[in-house]
Amino acid sequence: YDSKALICACIDARNTQIFYAFYNYGQNNGSLPMRIGNYAADAADKMCVEALKILKEGGLSKIYFTGDGLIANRKLIRSIIGDEYYREGTAVNLLGRAAFAALLAEQCYTDSSDSSFFAPENAEIYYLRTPKLTVKKISGGENS
Repeated sequence: YDSKALICACIDARNTQIFYAFYNYGQNNGSLPMRIGNYAADAADKMCVEALKILKEGGLSKIYFTGDGLIANRKLIRSIIGDEYYREGTAVNLLGRAAFAALLAEQCYTDSSDSSFFAPENAEIYYLRTPKLTVKKISGGENS
C-alpha cells in the first residue's frame, strides 16, 4: 500500500453530483485505509479542488480515483487534477455498486488481522440523501 497516495472513492449521483470520501493508508501505519474528513456530495470540480488541497497539505504524491463517479466524470476529473497526480484504481471501476462493496469488504476481511471488525453484522449503510421516487401520471382509466 502506498502511504503517499490519496484515495478518492466516488459514486455517481443525480444532478451532476458525486458522493465521495478520501482515504489514506499513512495515518494507520499502512495497515488499513483511514478516511480523511467527512463523506460529501458535491460537483466533480469541487471534489477535485478538495482532493488537490488534501494532497498538497498532506505532502502526498498522487490521487487514486475509483468508483462509477470516476467513470461518469473521468475527462473532467483528469483535466482538473492533471497527469502529475491523477491515477485510476484497479478493475473494480467496472463493477456495480453492490459488487464493488462486496469485493471491498471481502478484501478488507481477508487482509485484516482482526476479521471480526469486518463481520457483516458490524456493517451499517449510510445514505447521504434520501432516495426520491418519481411517479408518472397515466392519463385515462381510473387513475387519471
